[in-house]
Amino acid sequence: MKIALLPDGTAVEATATAPSEATCPHCGGVLLLRQRRTMNQSVVAFYWRHASNQNLKCRARRRPGVDR
Repeated sequence: MKIALLPDGTAVEATATAPSEATCPHCGGVLLLRQRRTMNQSVVAFYWRHASNQNLKCRARRRPGVDR
């Protein structure tokens, strides 16, 4: 997920300067800022991820086109 919400309701993009925690815009759950390197190991990609085992039914956790 690339966009999350701050406690005051403003949207924040997943970047190196973003806070370490935010809120999911879909379910209101806790999101943690994560990072990974791309395939060529030269670029760091930032993204928001739900905290472990929280809000398992959130629609943002599902991949588009996949029914579970």
